[in-house]
Amino acid sequence: MTRRLQALARGLRTLAGICLVAMVWSNPVEAQSAKDTALASIDWLKGFDCPVPGYQMEVPGVTDTKAQKASNFTFASQSVSTIQQARQKRAAALYEVRASGRPPSRKFNEKIAELDAGVEDRIASTSTALVQWVLADWIETSGIDPSFNPSPGQRTSQHHPLSTAIGERSKLSGLISQLSDLPSYGALIAPILPKMDTCLTEAQAAIVEANASSINSAVARAKTPAEIDQILLPYMPVSTSWGADKPTAIFRAEARRQELVAVQQQTAAEAAERARAQQRQQQAAREAKRQAAVAKARQNLPSAQRLVQALRSKHAEAALSLMSETIVMSSSETPTRRGKSAVRQALRERFASSDPAPSIGAPKVSADARIYSIISASQGSATMTIMFDSLGRVSKIDTRRR
Repeated sequence: MTRRLQALARGLRTLAGICLVAMVWSNPVEAQSAKDTALASIDWLKGFDCPVPGYQMEVPGVTDTKAQKASNFTFASQSVSTIQQARQKRAAALYEVRASGRPPSRKFNEKIAELDAGVEDRIASTSTALVQWVLADWIETSGIDPSFNPSPGQRTSQHHPLSTAIGERSKLSGLISQLSDLPSYGALIAPILPKMDTCLTEAQAAIVEANASSINSAVARAKTPAEIDQILLPYMPVSTSWGADKPTAIFRAEARRQELVAVQQQTAAEAAERARAQQRQQQAAREAKRQAAVAKARQNLPSAQRLVQALRSKHAEAALSLMSETIVMSSSETPTRRGKSAVRQALRERFASSDPAPSIGAPKVSADARIYSIISASQGSATMTIMFDSLGRVSKIDTRRR
């Protein structure tokens, strides 16, 4: 057998595998007929009035919706599997032909064309089956009792009248997603889910209208925007976007919510203003207290000046005369001395030292009502803080390196 015949045989063997996997495919004329039917079904679906829960649809020829949904869904599921396998085999066959280095034969191309037409036929049939499935689902939706009395803030659609329909939509979405890369998806498959979503939103609106009285009563009792959100949430398992078909009860609830938001904002603004006023009062009280402390410190400033003069002049007794009996002298360099006797001894030791006397600046009053002097010496500078008791006597002298 020549190379050409060997390559052709490989191609034909692969093509035979495709035909088996793809089951029995129709010819192009039949495929076109199936596509026309599918397109007509899609047009019908787009123009069909959505079902209204509580108003049972009657469709001639449809008596068992569950059986119709089951059979059409099974057919669509099998079609998805069959189409995927056929496309995989088709790709493998083309790869083998390309790998052979020879152009595909006319017969091979004809078979591929027949296979493609068969795939298109199956897609079209699947589209029609899905439309029939949706019709049966809508018949079920129309028979739903729209009465609904949820618990406030219920965050699940489990008990909503549309809970089953929502689950069915999710199931259908999972199947349809497997067809999204097919060439004819846009015309034959893509319009199905948007129409279902539109009808679910309308059914949701109908259920809101059917329960408007209880919604209005609950909204009227609400005291905060959050309470209204909790009231409405269970009624919106499909979508919170209503578009032009927003139910009157939702309009009223949103208007009431805006009123409560305004009240809440006003209350918050008033509370904030009270807090600012209280802060201003506290600030004013602190400032008054500080100013009083500064004024008191200024009253003690002459005594501080006499103390500094006595220390400059090394007059221990003059300095001690300005101190209380419980005077405390502390420093970052020397041990703390307590009482006049201990302080007298410390002053005598300091004044008797041969070290150069430090320079003591004039006492001043700080913004926080401290009386202090700056001490300068060869080793550096320090801050001497002078404190007074209620009788105007020096109660503590604290010296710290700067």
